[in-house]
Amino acid sequence: MAITTTVRAEAADEKRGLTLGELRKLLEAVDPSADDDTPIRVRVGWRSQITRIEIG
Repeated sequence: MAITTTVRAEAADEKRGLTLGELRKLLEAVDPSADDDTPIRVRVGWRSQITRIEIG
């Protein structure tokens, strides 16, 4: 049995995109023992700003 956890960060303001502070909080929440091949999904806005990152 495998137990997986998904960590997600969404931008507080979709027009501005994800801030460095929001990205830092996401990276702090990621389990350090997570596999290197864990999938990362990114959603971007029409101006190429990152609006959501999901790990796991």
